[in-house]
Amino acid sequence: MFRQILQQQNRLRDLEIQLHALERETEVLERERSATVPSLTPVPEGELEKLEQRLRQNEADLMYSEQWEEQLQEELDREQEMHRRLHQIQSSVDADGYRIKELHERSEHLQQKIQHRAHRQSSRAGARQAEEARRPLEQELHLRLLQGQELDATLWKTVQDLDKELRQCKLQQFIQQTAMPDADQTHVLPVSEVYLSSAGHRELEVI
Repeated sequence: MFRQILQQQNRLRDLEIQLHALERETEVLERERSATVPSLTPVPEGELEKLEQRLRQNEADLMYSEQWEEQLQEELDREQEMHRRLHQIQSSVDADGYRIKELHERSEHLQQKIQHRAHRQSSRAGARQAEEARRPLEQELHLRLLQGQELDATLWKTVQDLDKELRQCKLQQFIQQTAMPDADQTHVLPVSEVYLSSAGHRELEVI
């Protein structure tokens, strides 16, 4: 994708060089046309018109290429921002996943503690006292499991929202590229197709 951008920039520089060359050539032809020296060969009217037409066409191509490059840069900046946010979310997911793992480990430890305390209490005071001692520990275990489930749901929704926003960005760019006039597209390298293909590939890798 960056190679295509470099090619587009090289094409812009080439168009600028051609534009300056045509401007100089037009100035020379206009001076020769207005000169009254009899030894000079007059410039054909058709040739001057062709040069002026080429000059106008190159100016239009240059303007279109600059506008297209600005739009492409805006889309690239937006995509980079989306990937940066996705990376932050992924880091948050990893950190929260570690917290969830700790919650599960603590839950297992609490379960073992419940069983140990229940056994000890039952051996001392009977089944009723063991049930009373186990109840607050079971409530704490249930509460921590609920917290882990809520955290899982929140993280999943965040990732889904970001993925949806990234897909909308890709679709918007595709619509903009396909809406360009066919006549203008003949003067520009097909960077949009390469860009969309590579962007779609990266999207699959992120998902």
